[in-house]
Amino acid sequence: MGELQRVRTELDQETLNRIDYQNQVQTLLEEIDFLRRSHDQEIKDLQSMAARDTTNENREFFRNELAQAIREIREEYDNLNNANRNDIESWYKLKVQEIETQSARQNMEQGHQKDELKRLRTQLTDLRGKLADLEGRVSKRKKKH
Repeated sequence: MGELQRVRTELDQETLNRIDYQNQVQTLLEEIDFLRRSHDQEIKDLQSMAARDTTNENREFFRNELAQAIREIREEYDNLNNANRNDIESWYKLKVQEIETQSARQNMEQGHQKDELKRLRTQLTDLRGKLADLEGRVSKRKKKH
C-alpha cells in the first residue's frame, strides 16, 4: 500500500511537471507569436519606406534588405521552433521511459507479492491440517484417560 501511495505521489508530481512544461510551451508559443507580429510590423514599415522612395536603386536596395530580413526572421523562428520541439520531445520520451520502468518494476513486485501470498496460504493450509491432526490426537488421549 505504501508503494502504491508513493507511486501515486510520483504520478501527481509528474502530472504537475507536465502541466508546468505545457505552460512553458504556451508561453514560448506566445513569445514566438509576439516576435512574428513585431517582425511583421517591421517589414511593413520597411515596405512603406521602400514605397516612398522613388529611385529604382533604392527600391532594389530596400527589396533586398526586406528579403534578407524575412530570411533572418524565418531562420530565427525555425531555429527557436525546432529547439522547443526537440526539448519537449526529449522530455516526453524521458517521462514515458520513466513511467514504463516504474510500471515494469511494479508489475514485478506484484508478481512477487502474489507468489508470497500463495506460499503463505499453502503454509497456512498445512498448519491448519497439522493443528487438526494434533487436536485429534489430544482428543484421543483425553478419551483414553
